[in-house]
Amino acid sequence: MTEKLSDIWLDPAEAIGELLLEKGLDKAAPALSQVPLLSIAIAAYKSKGAISDYLLAKKVQKFYTAWDHLNEQERHDVYKKFQKQPRAFLEKLLFILEQQEDLEKCQLLGLLMTMYMQGELKRAQYMDFIETVTHLSIGDLD
Repeated sequence: MTEKLSDIWLDPAEAIGELLLEKGLDKAAPALSQVPLLSIAIAAYKSKGAISDYLLAKKVQKFYTAWDHLNEQERHDVYKKFQKQPRAFLEKLLFILEQQEDLEKCQLLGLLMTMYMQGELKRAQYMDFIETVTHLSIGDLD
């Protein structure tokens, strides 16, 4: 085992669970693999990444629906400006989208980004609006 003893002591159940998943529950503890809820939990654990990827994709998709009202030339212009943003800016935006629990807020964030890319918002205004949207519920924003 490559882990430090102190890491295992922090959460022994997690360490044992991961070890069982790595070794294969069928081989390590055949009786446990027959427990229905445990097998569902294992499937959920293994698909956790797929589910979070799916949810992030839905959030990004909702973000881009803000471009629906743009004509083709406006969409092209916004896309070009968007692509010129520094990588750190885009990563921060992706992180913000990932943190949102409401898809409507993702669309609102897309609308704000579009307005910023079109020059309708200054950078300081854009940042203030982003912070406001991320900290309030969609009900508060209505």
